[in-house]
Amino acid sequence: MSGEGKVLSKPGGHQLDHIGLAVNDLDKGVARVAELTGVQPIVHPPEPNAPYQSASLKIGEKSFLEILGPNPAHGGIHPLKSLLRSMPPDELTLWFWYVGTDDFEKFESKVVAGGRCIENKVIQDEPGTNDEHSTYVRGQIGPGFDPVFPNAIQWKTPPRTELDTGMQMCPLKEFHVTASAQDVVGTFFNTTGIDTSILKQSEDGKSYLSLTISTPKGDVQFRSEAKQVTMLGVLYTCLMDVFRGAACCTA
Repeated sequence: MSGEGKVLSKPGGHQLDHIGLAVNDLDKGVARVAELTGVQPIVHPPEPNAPYQSASLKIGEKSFLEILGPNPAHGGIHPLKSLLRSMPPDELTLWFWYVGTDDFEKFESKVVAGGRCIENKVIQDEPGTNDEHSTYVRGQIGPGFDPVFPNAIQWKTPPRTELDTGMQMCPLKEFHVTASAQDVVGTFFNTTGIDTSILKQSEDGKSYLSLTISTPKGDVQFRSEAKQVTMLGVLYTCLMDVFRGAACCTA
């Protein structure tokens, strides 16, 4: 059965499907999260031809914290890989978040009705040899990349964190989006069915993502400025990545 393109609520009443920490080295990022929380994230094998690799920490029955880093086995240049490699060393940057939907195409229609668009649509339909990969369709709410707006995903098969019932959980305590233009973001959220109670008005003209989880070591908060990424910024980052690689090869 097809859905209605609605945003799915999770156990506990929130809509956060997953939220991402970007790192420039996945192993170091995983180690840092384990140090902060006392729980070891699960590292996933990279999806076919993916420029990134990820690890997950369960923060709800159907929600998880994703740690996203460049895939060292990926050859060539890719914008996402370059952006991840440009992240500050030894820092965990709260960079993106996702809501789930029961019908991606119908949700996309609501996004368009709200004056925005879906970009970078990905259909992952390769489960792998032993069903090690989840399948889904996902996309970024554009135009451009602005972390105050979520990405959207429709899971075709459940994420690995949902299937692993033995994974230790660090329950979600608070999630907020602080927006420099709360009224604009709030109007779009209302149009698409995204919960507006997570929104806060910025007091300094900047936007932020903040997440607090309960862990064996106490409450842990991640908070990062939500910076827009422009096409020019992506191009500059890719060029700098190429130059750094060339410098390393000639050193």
